[in-house]
Amino acid sequence: MHIQYSTQALMPQAMDVVLPDGHKEKQKPSGESKSLQLPKTVLDGTVVTTELCPGMLLTISDFTPEQDTSFAETYAGQEVFQLSFCLNGLAEWTYQKEDDSTPAQRFWLSAQHSQIRLGPVWHCRSTFYGGIRFRGISITLDPQKYADVLHRVRAKQALCDIGGAEDGRVYPFHAQIGQILQEIIDCPMEEGLRQLYWQGKILELLALYCDRVICRTPASRYGGELASRDYEALLLVRDMIDTRYAEPLTIALLAHEALINENLLKQGFRRCFGCTVNEYLVECRMQAAHTLLQSGRYKVGEVAWAVGYAHTGYFIRQFHTRFGLTPGEFLHGIR
Repeated sequence: MHIQYSTQALMPQAMDVVLPDGHKEKQKPSGESKSLQLPKTVLDGTVVTTELCPGMLLTISDFTPEQDTSFAETYAGQEVFQLSFCLNGLAEWTYQKEDDSTPAQRFWLSAQHSQIRLGPVWHCRSTFYGGIRFRGISITLDPQKYADVLHRVRAKQALCDIGGAEDGRVYPFHAQIGQILQEIIDCPMEEGLRQLYWQGKILELLALYCDRVICRTPASRYGGELASRDYEALLLVRDMIDTRYAEPLTIALLAHEALINENLLKQGFRRCFGCTVNEYLVECRMQAAHTLLQSGRYKVGEVAWAVGYAHTGYFIRQFHTRFGLTPGEFLHGIR
């Protein structure tokens, strides 16, 4: 696994990789290359941090640990204002003050959940779970340059105070936020324009997140916690919808194939992913329909059938609700 830092300000002074048997592998990030290389036997993937402009850093993580793995990192007390979004997987971490005078502060993040933190970082221990792919995006901001964002988050009591007395709150995010996050990961621009594209997407994300998530969602202190087996079943259901959205999927069918209780599926899916099973299914169908129509190679009826709708009229209404125009109007606009 390769970890790349864009600035020494975010680099840990030291890191221990802790395995389930208690074995520790001491790591020392290279100050010259601002990077750290871990063996694939521990983690397979990447963590890349990019400084987009003064006061804005983007970190994209995508890795799978072979077994439950913790990172014990030591920092120099840098103050961090950071928004974290988890697209897949589970992450748990604790912050400890420099003098270890108070109990460690616990944070938790799971798929389709987000969190905002502010405060100095001295000792941080993060844990990831074996065989579960973790994909996440973190945005680190200068609290003075982005004081308007900080003020809005603080006014809604959505800010997690690093070093405070309370454990961290989490917020589910909806499909529109998830789409922007995926666009950041899938950046289509060449290297010379990539940072400009990312800056624009992050500003769009911040505005939408503050308006649609922070201002309209009640805080949940432990919104992502579930039994590991149940969480894996929910991930399986989501993967089934991602790949089989054109099929006539029902709660009963999904629950049966994922070996999960129907009520737990309905309640757990909303709790973990911020939407109902049907809302997620519709969003997958709409995104697929958008892509097919954008190609200009298919008629509206063909697209409706391809994404799982037997009745074109119902598909047209769903598309209009999602995108604000009919499929026909969309086709007309791209020709």
